Amino acid sequence: MSAVATELKVTQWETKDLAAGKTYYWRVDSRNDIGTTEGTVWSFSTTAGGVLFYTDFTTSPAEYAEKYGSLSGNTDIFKKGSKNDSMTFNGMVIGVGATSSRIVAMPGCLSEDGSKDYGPATDDDKGATANCIQFINGSEYVTTPAVQGPCVITYYLGNPSTSQQTVKLYTIAGGNETSQDLVLGAKKRIFKFTSTYTNAGEVRFRLESNGKKIDVNDIIIERYIAPDGEEPLELTAGSLDNTIEYTDASLALTFNQEVKYEGTATIEGCHQFETISVGTSGTKLSIAYEALDANSTYTVKFPEGVLTNVASDKSFVGEIKITTKDFPSEKTDGETHWGKAAKTLPLNFAPFNETAPFETVGSLVQTSQNDYPHWCQVGGGTNAGEVTADHVAFRSSSSSDKVMAYYGEEAKKMYIEVDADDETTVRLKIQETRNADIAPTWRTIRVLTEKDLPFKGELELNPASRFIKITPASVSGTVRLNAFRISDANGNFGEDFSGISDITADDNAPVEYFNMQGIRVDSPAPGLYIRRQGNRVEKVIVK
Repeated sequence: MSAVATELKVTQWETKDLAAGKTYYWRVDSRNDIGTTEGTVWSFSTTAGGVLFYTDFTTSPAEYAEKYGSLSGNTDIFKKGSKNDSMTFNGMVIGVGATSSRIVAMPGCLSEDGSKDYGPATDDDKGATANCIQFINGSEYVTTPAVQGPCVITYYLGNPSTSQQTVKLYTIAGGNETSQDLVLGAKKRIFKFTSTYTNAGEVRFRLESNGKKIDVNDIIIERYIAPDGEEPLELTAGSLDNTIEYTDASLALTFNQEVKYEGTATIEGCHQFETISVGTSGTKLSIAYEALDANSTYTVKFPEGVLTNVASDKSFVGEIKITTKDFPSEKTDGETHWGKAAKTLPLNFAPFNETAPFETVGSLVQTSQNDYPHWCQVGGGTNAGEVTADHVAFRSSSSSDKVMAYYGEEAKKMYIEVDADDETTVRLKIQETRNADIAPTWRTIRVLTEKDLPFKGELELNPASRFIKITPASVSGTVRLNAFRISDANGNFGEDFSGISDITADDNAPVEYFNMQGIRVDSPAPGLYIRRQGNRVEKVIVK
C-alpha cells in the first residue's frame, strides 16, 4: 500500500478513476503530537454502471436527510401502535402494516470493532454506516424506488438481540413478487446481505421485519454487469412506458441479443375488442395493437421464461405500458377533405351501387366517386368482388377493397350486417377517424372474423369521428356487407329501420341475448339487447 493523501484534517477523502470489477484496499493512519496509529485495512469492490439507489438513513435520500439526517437521539418515524401508514422519501417508502408497529430513526448504531455490539459479524460484513432505522416487532417495511435491472442490492442489517432473526426480502417485478429469507446470526452484530437480480426491466425491493426487531443501516442498489459469457438479456432501445396516438400502429423494442417469445405474455387493461399481439425477429420485439380505447393504459407483462434469449437461459422479466391519447378533435374551420359529407343523419347507405342517394355538403366539384359521402370499391381479376344494390361482396384483401362513409354531423352508432360463404376465413376491420387525410388516421373499432359471422349489430362511434371504413384485412372465400347504417347523435337510425324484425320465429328454440356489440350475455341487466330465438332476431329492452 502507498500513501495517497496526507495532512488531512477532515474525516472524508474522495478517490477517483476507479476501474470496474476490482477490489480496492485502504487504510487510514491517525497522527497527533505523540505519534502515529496505524489503522485497520478495509476493502471495497467496484461494479460497472454505478449506484442506482443508496440510503444511509443520514445523507440520502435528500428528503429523508432533511427530516431525520441530523439526529441527537432516537426519534420516532412511526409511534408505538401505528397501523397502515407510510412515508415516502424520494421514492423510498417506509411504512407499517395492519399490525401495531413502531419505527425509530436512530444515530450511532455502529462499531468498527467486530467483537463489540453493532460491529461487523465478519470481515465480509464491513461497510455499514452508523445511523439506522429500527423496526420494532411489528409489520414494518422499507421499499426501494423502482430501478432498471439487472442489478445487485446490498443490505446492512443490525441484530439488536442475541437470538437469531429472520426477515423477508421481496423482489417485485412484472406484477409478481418473490421472497427470500435473510437470517441474522444470534449475536448483536451487523450482517451484510447481497442479492443479484439478473433480469432486465423495472424492479423494486421490499424488506419486511417479519415481526422481528432489527436495524436497517444501509441499502445499496448497483448496476449488475455479468461476467463474460453470462450477459443478461436487457433492453437497449425502445421504452417500457409509451404514450401513443389513438390509432392502430405498433411499437418496437431492441435487445442486446436475439430474443424469442413463448406466446404467454399477459395483457391487462383491455375493455372489450382490443387486439394486442407480440412478435419477435432477431433482436427486435414488436407489439402491434388495434381497437384500443382513448385515454386508456394497457400493460403487457412478461413473466419469467416468456421472453428469452435463444438459449432460453436468460429472461426479460418486466412490463411494457401503452397509454393512449385522447381521440383528435373533429374537423375545424379551414380543414378540408377531398369529398363531400352527407348533410344530415341518420343515413342508410343503400343501395350500395348508387353513388350519392342523399343530400351532401361541400365546396368541391369533382366527377369521381371520392366526391361523395360513400363509396364502394372491390378488386377485379379472378377473385373480383361485386357491388349490388343490396350488398358488397369482398373476395380480396387488396388495400383498395373497402366501403367508406363521410358525414358532417356527430353520430353515436353504426349498424352493420355481415355474413360469409361456408369455409370462408376473414378478418374484416371496421374503422373510424376524424380526418382520413391528416395523421393520425384510422382507429379500428372492431375486427370481425368468420367466428363472429353472421353478424348483425350496432357499434359505438367516437363523437369526433367523421369517417368510417370497412375493409377486409384478409379474406379467403366471400364475405358480404348486407347493411350499413349510421345513426344521429342520439343513436336513432330513422323510422325506416327494419333489418332485424322480418324473420320467422321458432318458439321451440332457446332464447339468447346479445349486447349491441354482438357479445352474448347470459344474464342481461336492464338495457337494450338483441334477442335471438331460433331464426328470429329482434331488438328488445330488458327492464
